[in-house]
Parts: sequence; C-alpha cells; structure tokens
Amino acid sequence: TPDPESEAAQVVLWTVPHAKEQNFLVGKKPQATVGNTDTNDAAGDIPVGMITVSIPVQYQIIDVTNWFYKNAAPESLLQSLAAREVVRYLAGSDLHDILSYGRLEAAGALRDRIQHAADELDLGARIVFVGLQDIHPPTGSKVAETYEGVVKAEQTRLATILTAQSDAIRTNAVAEAEAFTVTNVADANRVRLISSKYAQAALFTNQIAAYNAAPAVYRQRQYLQAFAKATKNARKYVLLATNTQDVLIFDLEEKVRADLSNLSLTNSP
Repeated sequence: TPDPESEAAQVVLWTVPHAKEQNFLVGKKPQATVGNTDTNDAAGDIPVGMITVSIPVQYQIIDVTNWFYKNAAPESLLQSLAAREVVRYLAGSDLHDILSYGRLEAAGALRDRIQHAADELDLGARIVFVGLQDIHPPTGSKVAETYEGVVKAEQTRLATILTAQSDAIRTNAVAEAEAFTVTNVADANRVRLISSKYAQAALFTNQIAAYNAAPAVYRQRQYLQAFAKATKNARKYVLLATNTQDVLIFDLEEKVRADLSNLSLTNSP
C-alpha cells in the first residue's frame, strides 16, 4: 500500500516549479466578440502567450558512423534542433489548443519535425518519442493561480450540486415517511370512528328492546347508572339501621382531597 505522505510529497502543482521546464512563446488566436466580426486584435488582446512545458525527446542511434563522425557534438546538436522546432511550432500554434485537446497532435507534429531536421544533417538518429508534459502557465505568475481558481470553482460547483441533490433525496424521503405516517393514522382513526358508531347504533337498538320490556325499570337503572357515574369521586355514607327515621344529606360539592382530609396529628419528640 502506497504511503499517503509520500504520495502527497509527489503532488505536482502549477504554482510550484518541478522537473526540467522551460518557458516558450506560443501563438494565440484572437477571440471574436459579440457584435464585432473583426478578429484582428478586436479587443486589444495580445496575439502571443507564454507557457511552461517539459518536453522529453527519446531517440535511437541507427547509424553510429554518422552520429560520431559527421558531427562534433551530436547530442547538443540534436537538442538545439529540437529546441528550434519546438519554438517554431509553438509560435504558430494556439495557446488554448495546446493547453487543452491539441497536446497529442502537437507531440506527433514535433516528432516529425525534429526527425526531418535530424535527417537533413545526417545525424543517424531516429526520434522515438516526443512528449509535451506538464504544460501549464508560467510559474510565479497569477495565471497559474487563476487557472487553479477556475478548477476550484468547478469542483465547488459540483460539490454544491451533489450536496443539494443529497438534501433533496433526504427531504423527499422524510416527506414520504411523514405522509405515510399521517395516512396510516388517518386510516386508523377512520376505522375506529366507524367501529364506535356501529357499536353505538347496536347499543341503541338493544336499549329500545330493554325499554319496551320494562320502561320503569329501565328508567330507574339509567338514573342510578348516571348518578353513580356523576358521584363516583364523592364521599358516600351507608346507613344500615332500618328502625330509625333518618335524613340523608348528600354533599355534592367538590370533594376534598383524601390526602388532606385524612391527616393525623403526631407528637414529634
């Protein structure tokens, strides 16, 4: 497993110099603006730009005689030829193309150009690979920071969109759960109310039959039930004597709490 600290140490940023880089001038096509069809420096834009790039060139010596005897310093000569072709090519290219989708095409064109220049001088070398690596605005300028700011803004935008989508999913899920709960509670209340009304209707039907059988008894029972229900929290007295003429007094006022009326006095030591 790779060490995260070692990987962090290998992170390459545009604002930090790295590898063997060189600054090159590169062409820049004028950008036409709305309402202005003159593309010849219409907005005062500078027609050249500068990029920092590392260009590795891999070659193979295929003719040792030409390589060692026809040129005093073949490696330096090949390096100079490569630098010349790079300068020429970039000067006629477009900055936005090189920084975006034109990198692969530019690498192939540079390999052909360097190979042609080497063949003209009989260097005896075959250009195997030319790479355009680490292309970015010059280090130390505000251009690199601006590019990074654009990338950061894009990442922030995507993060905001994902956060909003997650909030939407969570909100919808909570709303659906609440709607399900409210619906079930309403259904339960509906069933309970219907059942209660059916029970009341059945009770009324039975009450009619009982009343028709014995009206006086039914009225007396209803009265006693209502009285017992109304006075269930009142204090009651039961008189068992049958040979006296007593007067019964019912205190229908609010009942005193039992814990207050049943207090007992004790002598504290």
